[in-house]
Amino acid sequence: MIRILGNISGIICTIILFINFILYLLKDIYFKTNILNIKKAINSILPIFSKYHIYLMIICFISCLIHISCFFTNINYITLDVFLLIFLLLIITFDFHIFSKATYYHLKKLASYLIIILILFHILIY
Repeated sequence: MIRILGNISGIICTIILFINFILYLLKDIYFKTNILNIKKAINSILPIFSKYHIYLMIICFISCLIHISCFFTNINYITLDVFLLIFLLLIITFDFHIFSKATYYHLKKLASYLIIILILFHILIY
């Protein structure tokens, strides 16, 4: 039962992180392309992703904590899950409006890309 809860919470966290990855990927495509139809399509999708971004990241953080606590009762060494949690905390920290948006946008984007790479390694290893 606990293992099933851990798997479900890990899947929820992974889906939300892929949505976060798509958000930054669409923003990059929007600024790099000159095709008007693609810009219109991305412009209609981005407000939906941006509106619920912080709530999704908080849900992702909670489900990540549940995932880690279900599988690792005694963490004696640094695992890949700990690195995922660190990058997730970085993304959540950069989302608060205390920081300048222009300064931390690139760091959020970089952390988002790195966390997807770590998730892929995590899925392949386990």
